[in-house]
Amino acid sequence: MAGRAGRLALICLLLAGLATACRGTARNEGARSRTPTPAASPTTSALPDPSQRCGLPGPQAKAVWFEATDGTLLDGAFVGSGNSGVVLAHEYPADLCGWWPFATYLARRGFLVLAFDFRCFGLSSCPDHATGDLMDDVRGAGAELRRVGAASVALVGASLGGTVTLMAAPTMDPPPDAVVCLSGEPDLGYLVGSTKLDAQSAVPRMTSPSLFVVAREDRNVSVRDMRGLYRAAGSKDKRLVVLPVSFGHGWNIVSTVSGGITSAARTVLDFLRAHR
Repeated sequence: MAGRAGRLALICLLLAGLATACRGTARNEGARSRTPTPAASPTTSALPDPSQRCGLPGPQAKAVWFEATDGTLLDGAFVGSGNSGVVLAHEYPADLCGWWPFATYLARRGFLVLAFDFRCFGLSSCPDHATGDLMDDVRGAGAELRRVGAASVALVGASLGGTVTLMAAPTMDPPPDAVVCLSGEPDLGYLVGSTKLDAQSAVPRMTSPSLFVVAREDRNVSVRDMRGLYRAAGSKDKRLVVLPVSFGHGWNIVSTVSGGITSAARTVLDFLRAHR
């Protein structure tokens, strides 16, 4: 009996040690499972359908990830077809959805449109090292349109987007075939990131055909401001359009809050058609 009791005690001791070892292993596995792991790359993340995301019906569209020229991953939405491309650069603080009525308007009229979110806006990535050079985003969008087959690329920007497109246009190779600025401010200082948003200093180097549009009594950019940009632009083919106060600011010049299209949208459309 004593021998049997001794053997049982030894077995129990061994089992207790095994249980302790297993609990230790479980704790170590738990610790490993709590170790932070890199987030999934945006290129592996599904993007929402643009029409559903923006809450407005429209032609078939495709959400995509693409790279700015500095490698920052941006989200965008293609709509339309053909070889005449248009980049739509959004206002601050907003995302690509504000462009959606006008994007679908252009798509139905033969343009391949890429609306996108600037870095750190909308669904685009916001890397720790981002310097806020939004011109890289516009250049990347233009390059993406050419990559998918666009023979011509026009830039259309509203407010902040207008300022950035005026800055980016002189730096693009090949230069954009047309540039449209809707209420783009001449100087936004350091509104976003560490790059000074100074369109006034950039436009003398611009050679692309350009259209400057502003409404009277715009509290963000005056008619005098826009006339200054227009006069300073190096483009030989350029036009200034001054609209009644009712057209408001930025993309409201071409579309209404309810998703309708304004009469000024036709002015922009005709300019894009003439320079594609």
